[in-house]
Amino acid sequence: MKKIMAILISVLILISGCTKMSTGPEREEQGENKGAIVENIGYDDLENIEVGIIKGEVRPVSSLNRTIANASFVPQDENKVEFEYQPNQDDQIIQLIDSKGWEWTFSFPKYALTRNTQITFTPLSKIQLDSLPDLELSGFLMEPDGLEFLIAPTVTIKKENESTEAFLLSSAHDGSGVVFHPASSREGQLQAKIPHFSAWYNLPEK
Repeated sequence: MKKIMAILISVLILISGCTKMSTGPEREEQGENKGAIVENIGYDDLENIEVGIIKGEVRPVSSLNRTIANASFVPQDENKVEFEYQPNQDDQIIQLIDSKGWEWTFSFPKYALTRNTQITFTPLSKIQLDSLPDLELSGFLMEPDGLEFLIAPTVTIKKENESTEAFLLSSAHDGSGVVFHPASSREGQLQAKIPHFSAWYNLPEK
């Protein structure tokens, strides 16, 4: 875990440094846009959600909310799972196993969408981040790509006899723009809200 955190912190420091190195015109432009605010719709109480502990200090995931890499992967189409979400039914549960044996349980609340929708989960293998090639990840490609929920479903990730301390990451459907996603450990399980469909990854503690 210390090795993973050291790598991630180094990358984030480099990104942060590059972001701050702006010249006169850029600074003026940034000043003009100072009032712009971008909100993450669908996240519950973002400020109180924790991503992990580094040297005894709690680091909220919002401080890591920036692109850290691009991902490549191989979809396991032969293991694709489909189901139809029906908005007028109470909580709909689906359980999946990813390519590394982690169990993902999705809970879709009533009226998360306005109409019946065919949903697809495709396990991903050989996931690799271009800037962090030594990390071992697992995950799913969730479709329809870009599907947004009125009420975000919840995902719980766990694996028997393994630590569930982990990070949750997401990216665009093609693997570009990997970012950390708000998640928390509760009762030995990693839990998070999934406000939209794209590619989602689990980075377990090692």
